[in-house]
Amino acid sequence: MAIEFEKEKKRQKYLIGVVVLILVVTGVILWRGYFSGEETPESTPTATTTQAKFSVESLPQINFNILKDKLLQELKDYPAIEGIEEEEIGRENPFLPYNK
Repeated sequence: MAIEFEKEKKRQKYLIGVVVLILVVTGVILWRGYFSGEETPESTPTATTTQAKFSVESLPQINFNILKDKLLQELKDYPAIEGIEEEEIGRENPFLPYNK
């Protein structure tokens, strides 16, 4: 019985050591990265930062006059297809299985 308790204590010591090591590494990274006082060099602009700088006024305007073109006015719609009956779509309860 005493052997099992010693194994658990040994395991806890390893876990405590790992947690302390993680905290120390995190502290060193924070100290060097944020609290060191060194300024980081300016980063190069990425696609997301450059897209945010554009405004609606700087976008190209849509030319709707092309829709008044003679060729577009001469286009015709397809005739309606006859003989197709509209039927009800779906079932009253879609979760019921099909009974054939």
